[in-house]
Amino acid sequence: MDRFMKRLGCAALMAVLLISLYGCQQTPTTQSVVNKNDGAFDSSVIESASEIPAVDSTQTIAYTDKFASTDKSVMFTYNLNGQYTGVNNPVVEAVPHYLTETDVKRVATALLGDVDWFEPEPRFEPEYTKEQILEKINRWAPYANVEAISKLCAREPEYTASLVDNVKRFIEKYSALYEAAPSGSPKACEWTFKKESYGFYSAETLAGQDLSQENDAIYAVTNVGEVEYTFSAVTRNMGDFKLNNMYLHLGEGRSPSSIDSMIYRAKFCRTEKPTDEDVAVVTAKAERILDDMDLGQWQIDTAYIHTTYYGDTPEYIIIVSAVPVFNGTSAVRVPQIGNLKSMSVYASNYYMTDANFQFSVNGDLLDFSMFSPIDIKEILNENVATKSIDELIELAKNHLMLSDYHEYGMSTDYLDLMQEDAGEEFVCQVDICQMDYGMLRVKVPSTDESYYYVPGIILSGTIDYIGKHTGNVYAASGETIWNDRIVPLIALNAVDGSVIEIYIN
Repeated sequence: MDRFMKRLGCAALMAVLLISLYGCQQTPTTQSVVNKNDGAFDSSVIESASEIPAVDSTQTIAYTDKFASTDKSVMFTYNLNGQYTGVNNPVVEAVPHYLTETDVKRVATALLGDVDWFEPEPRFEPEYTKEQILEKINRWAPYANVEAISKLCAREPEYTASLVDNVKRFIEKYSALYEAAPSGSPKACEWTFKKESYGFYSAETLAGQDLSQENDAIYAVTNVGEVEYTFSAVTRNMGDFKLNNMYLHLGEGRSPSSIDSMIYRAKFCRTEKPTDEDVAVVTAKAERILDDMDLGQWQIDTAYIHTTYYGDTPEYIIIVSAVPVFNGTSAVRVPQIGNLKSMSVYASNYYMTDANFQFSVNGDLLDFSMFSPIDIKEILNENVATKSIDELIELAKNHLMLSDYHEYGMSTDYLDLMQEDAGEEFVCQVDICQMDYGMLRVKVPSTDESYYYVPGIILSGTIDYIGKHTGNVYAASGETIWNDRIVPLIALNAVDGSVIEIYIN
């Protein structure tokens, strides 16, 4: 999932992002919800709703409230306003879709069309042909000087000089390899799964090694015009965790300080700023690609322009993301799982299902990732009885009141240190300003082989740590903590009102 993660201004804050929002939560003395996402959701309690939902009808949501945590360390406000569209409320059991070789080739074709794909050289032990070596040298040669590198990356002089030196070293190294290199075309891609190590090392190096616990992978490379792409697919079905992921990115093999991807992005993305119409055209292209992949139903849930400046020169990238759809209702986007090997009771061993694209304004594909495609095993209920929005909002309030200010992005040690430096105590101010309603994933009891998707809500908002006496803001979401200003805070299962854990690290 690449959303151009911001770097924290202080190295000490790196530990902060490793703290789950509720991962270290104290056990509440009052039971405000039925359970967490720990596999305790009981499908036998599912009851059908007495009324057919008014699908596509709109409902105005308006909630305002102020309340504090029981220890007064967090001040909450509800500022929820918006129009919400009525949806089906199914309960679905889904299972991982394990990628086949046919799937992988079909996805590669959906992404870039009918192009010739080749077996890549092992990343750490490549043996390139004369033609491949010459192509690389010709691409790097224009950047063996300070002026060209400065235009490309607009970094500080020390970095620019070191990158120029690195480019020259690569050119010298590959020039030395040219004479002994063979001529000819690379081998056509076989589209067969091999152990992941074969993408990095030669068969001779790997001979005799036990690779039985590795993931299975397919790697392929291609050229579209003068631009190289690498495509990869990884699958795993073992007791520790499951994988079915696919990626496409610019470039092939190693390059000096990853300059190849910078060169290609500059070629594609230093354009006029995209318009709303450009975003709509690219979004439609992403929808067509997902349809051609034939890996379940998908719904585009985000499409926006990301701008990066290199000096005064902007690069524009249109980012499009999609979530799965179940019986006509799309999933709600949740944070991706950080640790598939977590031993927490609510942990999962399969990444959240997600698809992400990056395009230029002209529709050139820059990057793609898909995590965890799924198959629907069974629709347990097409129209389940759910709690009302009012009930869910109140349940969320009851749960949030039991939290404290250590749980919103600041570790205990660092929070204590900041308060000591500031000379005053902090209050955490949380403004809940966004509600999303849709399908959320929960565990099926006693199995890691399937999951339930149930209707539910996610409440999101902004977080600020402020001084009790001065009102100064010492840390804020989207700045010094968290990557975005609006952060998912709590998710609730609309069937039984239970909390669904959304931060798994």
